[in-house]
Amino acid sequence: MKYTFLFLTFLMCLFSCKEKKDPKNIIPVNAKKIDLKHAKGFEIFTLNNYKILEIKTPWPEAKQSYKYVLIDKKHAAKTTFLKDAYDGIIVTPIKKIVVTSTTHIPALELLNVETTLVGFPGTNYISSKSVRALINNGSIRDLGKNEVLNTEVLLELNPDVVVGFGIDGGNRSLETIKKSGIPVVFNGDWVESSPLAKAEWIKLFGHLYNKADKADSIFSHIEKNYTEAKKTGSKHNPKTNSFKWCNA
Repeated sequence: MKYTFLFLTFLMCLFSCKEKKDPKNIIPVNAKKIDLKHAKGFEIFTLNNYKILEIKTPWPEAKQSYKYVLIDKKHAAKTTFLKDAYDGIIVTPIKKIVVTSTTHIPALELLNVETTLVGFPGTNYISSKSVRALINNGSIRDLGKNEVLNTEVLLELNPDVVVGFGIDGGNRSLETIKKSGIPVVFNGDWVESSPLAKAEWIKLFGHLYNKADKADSIFSHIEKNYTEAKKTGSKHNPKTNSFKWCNA
């Protein structure tokens, strides 16, 4: 009798463990997925008053995905979310951003939001004229090295979001930033297998700035130019001419 009771208890624990779901793995059934043509590393779902951004492939062979709520500021005050269910709650349009790779900067320029960039690790690597002007006038602060960010300066800047770049998720600086309450969104454009897939990550930035339509239009133009260049056998390299950060 004793062993029967123990066995039944074990079975109950086993099934209860199976039924327990991590809230971060759940996308609401009424969420509508936004179609992406080439990119595989992220997905965006729309609901009534907010969106869910899922980063599926932040780096090669990633074991987990990251989910964020994107909510327009006009709905933010009257909407609540389970904090443990998401990796960050981002109120849009964002006003201040930190990016950590030069490949992120062209998206900001194309969307005409480069003035929202407040910090970058290794500003000496930035060649963009407009962004260099912002660095020179003190609008953009240097944050040291990507692997060891100057978290003191970054926390002082208090950006709405940090767009991170990681090889394996082991960046302790980014963990410190997340614990402070600043959302860290991993950009995995570099993991994509084609130039157009890399370029389509501009749509992620579009949703952060409430400029999704503009991002879609820009990408359509890039896709058209790239496709035409391939068809005509242009002497120019479509990878570098269609979208300047594909090979950066």
